[in-house]
Amino acid sequence: LDPFCGIGTILQEALLMGFSVKGTDTDKQAVAWTERNLKWIVKEYGLSGADISIHRADARILSKIFPKNSIDAIITEPYLGEALKARPDMNKARRVIRKVRPIYERFLKGAADILKQGGRIVAVSPCFDTGGGRILRLNMEAIALRSGLKVINPFDGTGIKRGLPLVDREERHRTVREITVIESV
Repeated sequence: LDPFCGIGTILQEALLMGFSVKGTDTDKQAVAWTERNLKWIVKEYGLSGADISIHRADARILSKIFPKNSIDAIITEPYLGEALKARPDMNKARRVIRKVRPIYERFLKGAADILKQGGRIVAVSPCFDTGGGRILRLNMEAIALRSGLKVINPFDGTGIKRGLPLVDREERHRTVREITVIESV
């Protein structure tokens, strides 16, 4: 499930990997693009019979769309805040975090209801380098815990010396993307 599916990029990749896909987005045009893109992938790669379900819906109310304990995995990039043209100062970064926090809180609370036990969420969240070594991030661990979920490190026990969250820094982006893996308990 990608509850913030946009034009369906994550869902397209999942289809190519053989997964059943579900998506939601509040934007009518985004849902239309997702449906068009998935139809193209199915035709282009001969995936007839693929299990696809797309809804125009708000990701903060997932339990109204999907039954309790029905979803194995959620992969998504929720709203990260407005596009920034320059590195934000601490005050600007705080304003963005305050604006997006309720979206993540309601999304994770709803996700907790529909995830199967042991189901996982891979979610991108915003992080800001405000200069001078000062970093401001959304506290995904605290939000997950309040939702009855827990942040995990999928690399534990693999010998891979990598922790979470993973950080995606692109020079052209002012919002740094952190990738967190969360599990239903």
